[in-house]
Amino acid sequence: AAAVIPGDSSAELFVVGGLGRFFDIYANLLIARVLLTWFPNLRFARPLQPLYAVCGPLLGVFRSAIPSVMGVDLSPIFALFVLQTFTDASQALSAELPPSRTTAQVPRSSLVVREKFSFRRHLLK
Repeated sequence: AAAVIPGDSSAELFVVGGLGRFFDIYANLLIARVLLTWFPNLRFARPLQPLYAVCGPLLGVFRSAIPSVMGVDLSPIFALFVLQTFTDASQALSAELPPSRTTAQVPRSSLVVREKFSFRRHLLK
């Protein structure tokens, strides 16, 4: 069984753990920024400017692609979905892959059954 980043090396821990933590922290920052929209006067508070500067570019990408619906900005929802997808993908980097099976290892009877099913699917289309 192989992995994208093989072994239990420190590189694997650094890459997978670091990416996962980065995406989790960024998602938490996005959630904080969304909650701060309930207090519009805080947008100009000096201590919160780094939060707006860090989250703004990602939200800007989605805002330009997705229009608001009845005045509601949906860009944070899509941004959080993309971040969660990246988090899951970074965790999958260290996942063990199942060994590949060649046709020589697969019993002939299962090949015949698979051929019948794929032929039927082709006929039903």
